[in-house]
Amino acid sequence: MVKGLSENGWDVMCNISQIVIDVDSRMGHLYLPELNVPDMKSTINCFTNVDPECSRINTYVNGVPDVIYVKTESEWHVEYPDEMADYEYEEYPEEHEYQSIVDNIQKKYPELTQFGFGGKGGIRPAAVQECIKWLLQHDGLERRKTVNTKVSSYTWKHVVERYCNSYITNGEFICAALHLGYKMKKSNGPNAWFNIRDRTKQ
Repeated sequence: MVKGLSENGWDVMCNISQIVIDVDSRMGHLYLPELNVPDMKSTINCFTNVDPECSRINTYVNGVPDVIYVKTESEWHVEYPDEMADYEYEEYPEEHEYQSIVDNIQKKYPELTQFGFGGKGGIRPAAVQECIKWLLQHDGLERRKTVNTKVSSYTWKHVVERYCNSYITNGEFICAALHLGYKMKKSNGPNAWFNIRDRTKQ
């Protein structure tokens, strides 16, 4: 096993717990104690700086498997571990009330799923409603002028989970933010950034 870190300080910014590369299988493992998984390009660069032949990167957040980056020929793409694909989501009551919101957003962004941009799985309208309620309560109309690239949608969705005490997916938060007209910058993976103020991260 060979352990290494990025030379440009990226590991410090992202609060990386450990980076491990298995030279025999050309597989990388990224362990993060926090919930803000770095974007695909930064992650790949970090690993290929250590081992240019790395072809698979497994990410873990607090020990739980998260997104997987796989290189096929010369292209990298996103996959999801079985633990995420097989998750059984609880049903929300009165789910039909926000269905039109979900439909409108997915017409504009057909690649948006419960995991974010890419992957698979439906978006639950009532979960989107919880995200909308949180955004209106905590951010209101006093928004940043620029997109906040320090905190991704994946982190914000966990904030909403603590607020409503229910499971929220990355895609459901993105859907809510888009509906409310937030400015968005997409990552190279499933996440996105929005002009949400840092002070709302509670």
